[in-house]
This record gives sequence, structure tokens and C-alpha cells, in this order.
Amino acid sequence: MKKKIVSIILAAACLSTCALALSACDLFKKHEHNFKVSEIVEPDCFTEGFTVYKCDCGQQKHDDYKAKLQHNYVDYVCTLCESISGDVPSADDLEFTDNGFDYTVSGLKAGSAPTELIIPSYHNGKEVKSVAQNAFENCTSLQKLTIGYGVFYIKDKAFKGCTDLSVINLAKETDLYKEAFAGCTSLTSVTLPKGCVFSDSGAFADCTSLISAILPEDIGGRLAAEQYRNSFSGCSALTTIFISGNNEYYCSVDGVLYSKDKKTLIEFPAGKAMTYSVLDGTTLIGDAAFANCDKLTEVRIPLSVTEIGYNPFHYCSQLKQITYDGTIAQWKQIQKGNNWDFATGEYAVKCSDGTINKSEEKPE
Repeated sequence: MKKKIVSIILAAACLSTCALALSACDLFKKHEHNFKVSEIVEPDCFTEGFTVYKCDCGQQKHDDYKAKLQHNYVDYVCTLCESISGDVPSADDLEFTDNGFDYTVSGLKAGSAPTELIIPSYHNGKEVKSVAQNAFENCTSLQKLTIGYGVFYIKDKAFKGCTDLSVINLAKETDLYKEAFAGCTSLTSVTLPKGCVFSDSGAFADCTSLISAILPEDIGGRLAAEQYRNSFSGCSALTTIFISGNNEYYCSVDGVLYSKDKKTLIEFPAGKAMTYSVLDGTTLIGDAAFANCDKLTEVRIPLSVTEIGYNPFHYCSQLKQITYDGTIAQWKQIQKGNNWDFATGEYAVKCSDGTINKSEEKPE
């Protein structure tokens, strides 16, 4: 009986091995690729175009290449890609650093005090990729700035303290570094184009006349929201943060930034109204959502809120009242982050069945 069982096991193993061998043969068997068009990449002024072909087996290839487009400059600006010609007159005021393959704008020539600057996309036949750290810091004569497409990196404090700068035209896909435009106290509005990102915080910090900020329509994810929020710290006049309705992550409701589903309040502009009602249906008041809103005196929090983040009312020094739609017991059930009421005014929480003073609040 044992011999019979062993024989059966051996036979099964043999059949299994044969099946694997046949499968391997099929796997490595050559076949003729049947390539079909998967994607067509059109050429632009910087890169050539091509067609992507893909076979059902996963193999793909590029073919049908098309030459790069030629720039079409009108008044020094290319109508196709928004890059700026190296012949633009204001380039005569600029100092450039040759990096070998490209240039960095390093500052102004001695004696120059322009009111308008246009940073070109090209210089001496090579691309201009960046504006150096501190390049135009405290250039108080500068009133208008245009940056050409392809100048991708605006380094730390590049235009910090340009106190008369009131107009900025940024190109798409620009990367703004720490305090790039901090302290530009004449700026009243800023529009950040598609692809514009912040590599560090404080890009527009302490721009005290800034009233409105339009965020790029393609920003996404929690980290992105935090980067943009931190970049407007100290903008005490800011009343509107706007983002396109096409954005899939965020929305703007009366100038206040929320998650797309309106469940998270992300940022309340520091210069907005003295009183505010959080939207019904909101479940989270995000980290630092009302930070530095020193005009805020009263905020209403709906029953839907279950969590209040870290430092949401940081330095809301005039906060006098929080009106909560639920009971005292329900208020105490809300999860509250560290320092949630740090450096606020001596507020009172008015609930449906009574009032709690700040001094009566116990750390969570």
C-alpha cells in the first residue's frame, strides 16, 4: 500500500514538472510584437516630439520623432512657450554666472537700479535656469518683475526686501525657495501658475500688503497644502486664498481654503473677518488653520467637528469666544492637538448647555 502511495506521489510530481516546463516554454517563446499607438507627445520649444508604441506584452518603443519647435518671439516673449529672449533690454542690467551648460542670474551690475526687470530664458545662446540666493535682496528700486519660462529655480531670499515691488509675473513650473519674496511689502496680490511649487517655507512671508493669493490649480496632497500655507505667514492683510474649482484636492469657500470634500479646514486668511463660522460638515480643523489671525475675535464650531489639530489658534490674541453647537460633554470629547489654544486671548467656549472659560480647559 505504501509503495502505491509513493508511486502516485512520484507520478504527480513528474506531471507537475512537465507542466512547469511547458509553461516556461510558452513564457520564453518568441512572438511578433503587435505595437499600437499608446501616446503621442507633441514637440515644444525645449524638447522634440515622439510617438509611444506599446505591445500587449508590455514592450514599448518610441518612434516618429518630430523636431523641436522654433521660438516665436513677440516683444521678447515666445508666444508658444512663454520663454523670454536673451535680447530683452533689461538683461543689460544683469550679472550672470556661467555654470557650463546653463546660466544663473547672480544679481545687478554695479550702479544699476532698475524699476522693472525681465529675467530672460536665454543668455549667450544657453538657457538661464535659476536666480541665485540673495541676488536682488533689498533692491528697493524694483517695482515690476517678469520671469521667463525655463528659469525654474528662485533661490533663498532672491527678492527679499524689495519693498517697492508690486507686480510679479511668474512662469509656470517655477520652484520658489525659502523667503524668495519675503518682505515685499508693496505686493497686493500674487498668482501662482501651474506647476509652481515651494521648496521651503516663507516664500511670501511678511508681505504685509498682500490681500489675495491664487494657488496653482494642480497642487495636491497634504504636504503641498502645508507648504503653501506656511509660505504666507505674517501676511496680515490676506483676506482671500483662491484655487481653481478644477483642483481635485482643495477648494476655496469665500476665500478660506478647505479640502475638496470640505471636511478639513486647511487655512483661514490672517486678514479676514473678525468672526467666522466653520462650515457645517467639517470634521477637522487642521494644524495652524487660524494661526496668527490676530483680528479674529469669535469662531463658531459645528457639531460635526471631531478633531482640532496642532496650534490651530496660535497667536489669535484677540480671540474672545468659541461658540460650539454641542454640549459641554461633547466639546470635551473632541480630540485636540498639542497647544491647540496656545497664545490665544482669554476666550470662553459657549456650548448649548453652558460656558467653559479658557482657565477651566484642561490639557488633553
